[in-house]
Amino acid sequence: MEIQTIKPFLHYFGSVRERTMRVARCIPPDKLDWSYAPGKFTLGDLLRHIAVTERHIWGDNLQGKPSQYKTHGKELADGYENIVARLRKYRGADGAPAQGITGNFRKPQ
Repeated sequence: MEIQTIKPFLHYFGSVRERTMRVARCIPPDKLDWSYAPGKFTLGDLLRHIAVTERHIWGDNLQGKPSQYKTHGKELADGYENIVARLRKYRGADGAPAQGITGNFRKPQ
């Protein structure tokens, strides 16, 4: 499947986003700091990374702006409820960072 316009992209993005949120809701709050190895992303880091990526990479770049991605650390959101709130906030009321963008996508040359 090749997505060439924004409408099918938004549908696809929404379905991927809902799967992400279902997985996030399965993480026990007391396991947010768990990592498979020292120095690697924790489960909380991964959720924060997803939130920041959606907002500052997808959202900024699709609008032609440079990415403002700075961190996925606890200073962004600490604790289960705060992380989930950040995911929802960065998703935005429109449901996707690309909402409002029209036209066709261009293939890289």
